[in-house]
Amino acid sequence: YIGKDLSNDINNVVTGMKTISNSKNIVYANSLPITSNDEIGDLTSSFNEIQKLTKRYVEQLHNSQETLMESERLASLGQLIGRNCT
Repeated sequence: YIGKDLSNDINNVVTGMKTISNSKNIVYANSLPITSNDEIGDLTSSFNEIQKLTKRYVEQLHNSQETLMESERLASLGQLIGRNCT
């Protein structure tokens, strides 16, 4: 009984991880449900925390990318205006 219960918990974690890894967009991927209060639950909880950090980093990268693109557009516009004024 204990072996089957442990096996089910591990399978739930593996299935959840596969679902997340196959997701097109990690920012919208769901966290894994914590189904036990043992080492498997700790593993699941740690995975969810890593996923939250990854989501935060991806969002920061997107924001930085948008800021960089806007800066490049403004620099190009400034160069265009500078050429036309001379």
